[in-house]
Amino acid sequence: MPLRFESNRGTMKWPYNPQQIEFSSTKLIVEHEYPHRWGAETEDMGRKSVRVDVRGIFLQNPSVESPEPLVLMNNLWNLHETGAIGKVLGSELGAAVEGRLFRIIDLKGSREEGTVGDIPYSFTFLEHYLPQAIGKDATIAAASSGKTGNSTKTAVAAKPQTKDIVYTVRSGDTLWDIAKVYYKDPLQHKKISMDNNVTVADMKPGLKLKLKGVPV
Repeated sequence: MPLRFESNRGTMKWPYNPQQIEFSSTKLIVEHEYPHRWGAETEDMGRKSVRVDVRGIFLQNPSVESPEPLVLMNNLWNLHETGAIGKVLGSELGAAVEGRLFRIIDLKGSREEGTVGDIPYSFTFLEHYLPQAIGKDATIAAASSGKTGNSTKTAVAAKPQTKDIVYTVRSGDTLWDIAKVYYKDPLQHKKISMDNNVTVADMKPGLKLKLKGVPV
């Protein structure tokens, strides 16, 4: 069965399987470290996160019916740039990734208009998850949801508090996911982009982002 990626931003179907698919599973501590969320790195320590490295070529004249290579490449870039999160299915991948969510990082491949012919590409499916706040953040979250009693819920609602945070971009981060973690609203990715005058192309590891008015 051909490889496919079913995501919240659309589905990508490969008309023929990539030439090379490699799995690796490593303990990701640094990549999932959120300094302002006390205990997050301890909670996640030892978790094994799957990486699936994929290489292939979108062919101009494949042996099976297929969209043009540029169309396939643009679809792949769209999933990458929008921070699509979804399941990898088909081919020999099923048992290894069943039930896990992935996103596409480190995508390489031409998408220039007018490109004609075969298009080589490579990328990584990185297992995706959001660390759960514990400690002080968990208390705040519980208060916001009313789990600590009516008096606490009323107090939090009456005195909303925010703070500014400086966030260092890590490998695989997207504006969409950062907004979802810090603002609890992925659509706030536009605010982060405007506040820092950055675009998707600027999202490189080490970039400092100022997150203004983060709820606490």
